[in-house]
Amino acid sequence: MKTPWYLSRARLRKEAGFEAISALLAPRETGAATRSGHHLVWSLFPADADAKRDFLWHQQARDTYLVLSAREPQDNHALFEVETKPFSPALAAGNRLAFMLRANPTVTIKDKSGARRHADVVMHAITRQRREDGGRATRDMRDQALQTSGAAGQWLARQGKKSGFVLDTENLVIDGYRRVVIPRTGQSDAGNGRGAVTFHSIDYQGQCTVQDPALFLERVCHGFGRAKSFGCGLMLLRRARGL
Repeated sequence: MKTPWYLSRARLRKEAGFEAISALLAPRETGAATRSGHHLVWSLFPADADAKRDFLWHQQARDTYLVLSAREPQDNHALFEVETKPFSPALAAGNRLAFMLRANPTVTIKDKSGARRHADVVMHAITRQRREDGGRATRDMRDQALQTSGAAGQWLARQGKKSGFVLDTENLVIDGYRRVVIPRTGQSDAGNGRGAVTFHSIDYQGQCTVQDPALFLERVCHGFGRAKSFGCGLMLLRRARGL
């Protein structure tokens, strides 16, 4: 982990004049909002077109973004009110942390041709269950909910094993499994035309125990899962209550 990284809160300005374009900068539709957030947060890190992304972000509210970055953000367009502080938490093995995470969890599978591809972890689990059930659809919504929480929780537990933390599976809350369609410019949120980006995201909330502080912080800065350019992967942390 580079020391320090930076944790920032960027709020769109509310001065007179900005209200007129707020609907464009912060649309309400999920896909359009994700697309807008992608471009807005990128604007805080000016660089050449070939530069690699070195930040993660999470949309906290319609007009507010939390950003973890290797560089200090620069609001060259005067769109935001930005609060920034160094991110270099002092952690020790055994520390218990509360966390929130929006992630795009996937597994790597082989298709019929033998090529490897990434598959949504929940849909992969449901498809596998259907095969085991002889091709029948998932029996009811409760079964599908169990498949969602089970597959999603197992994925995060596996992340912990290679990222220096142990997940508290008993108190894990999994919510917000949703399909996100990011339309091309000019498409509506329902647009599934050529060029649209589609993925699933899951919201996690729970606690974990740090085993390897250096590895854990490195993984937090790298992010968890895919779709990191679109607001997934940033694990938000605080000390667990009573500790």
